[in-house]
Parts: sequence; C-alpha cells; structure tokens
Amino acid sequence: MTKVPGDDFSQGKGAKATTHWKVNSLGAPPDTWTTKPAQAFDDGIGFAFGADPYTRLFLTSNQGSGLLGNLTGKTLTATFTITGTATAFTYDPRVSSALNEACPTPASVRLYFEGKHRRAVTKQWWSTPQAYTLTSLVGNTLTLVVPLDTANWTDRGFELASDVPTDFAATVANVGAVGLSFGGGCFLPTGAFPTDGTASFVLKSYSVS
Repeated sequence: MTKVPGDDFSQGKGAKATTHWKVNSLGAPPDTWTTKPAQAFDDGIGFAFGADPYTRLFLTSNQGSGLLGNLTGKTLTATFTITGTATAFTYDPRVSSALNEACPTPASVRLYFEGKHRRAVTKQWWSTPQAYTLTSLVGNTLTLVVPLDTANWTDRGFELASDVPTDFAATVANVGAVGLSFGGGCFLPTGAFPTDGTASFVLKSYSVS
C-alpha cells in the first residue's frame, strides 16, 4: 500500500493524521468509554479537554504511520503544548484517596505505548518518571524523549520494566499503538481536565527514532 504524502505524523506533519489519532475518554458511571478523532490545529493535532468524560489516552494505531511494529532499541519523542485560559488541572475524582496519598502526582501527561493485544497487564506501558504537569504546558511547548529501555517504563500493574524485562521486550517488539496518557495520582490513565478556564492539548509531533 502506498503511503499518502503528509500522512506520516512522525515527521511533525499531520493535517491528514487527525483521522488516525483518537481521543479515548471515560465518563461518569456506568464508566462508558468514548472515542473520537483528533482535531486539526494550525501547528498540530489534538483535542479540547472536558470535565466529563475525562480524557485518558490520545493514541494512534495506524499501521501506515511508521510509528508501530518492532521498536526494539528505539526512542519515542513527542512535542506538545496546551492552549487556553486554564491555570489548574485535576484528574478523575473517583480515584481513591489511598492511591492519591501513595502517589501524589499532579495531573500530568506522559508517553504511552501498548502491544497489539493489550489484555495482559504487561502489554500497556507508561513512561516513568518522565512526564510534564499539565499546568507547565499552558502556553509552553515542551518535548518528551524516552528510550524504549527497561529504565523508563512502568506497566499497568505498577511493575517496573526492569522487573519484567522479558514481558517488556516482547511488547516493544510488537507495538500496536503509541501516544500519550493523561492522569494523576499513580499516573495511570485516570484522566485529566481543567478546574478553571478552557484548555486544548496540541501535539506538534510524535516520532520513533
């Protein structure tokens, strides 16, 4: 299949990438997941934060993006900003206070990837400790650069990649989706939204090198 010019968002291009990037959110009980395509911005793609449903993941599983497959020895890099009037953010208030006390992480964004079959706990990975608080992004363009090695990732079961290197390597060798995760507390996708004003997340580039 011939790749359409400009469809490869890994090079920071991407008017056509809006259909390939999805915003995954979780609403109030009965905990309904919703998915919608990205919006186009002047300098990237992204979405507007909302209080309900809570934005949790911003992903692409487009096989033609050049971002998936065997990423052994590779590095993920993303550049992004937040526009709007918001000055404070929070995350899903249903997260237990015990978790909040164990992981007092403010609402943040971090890199994320998953295997083609993500049912197992060890098929979903979050960059740790590499992340930016959402408040730090308002009006600022920042970049996360995270090698796909065992020093920089944690799975959904709160296991460090260094503790389960075989599982981590297997997922890196067969990546089915990449993107970003939003949340606080114990930094898994607890969702995030502004507590005042408006905010839109703009992804300017996402690459594998």
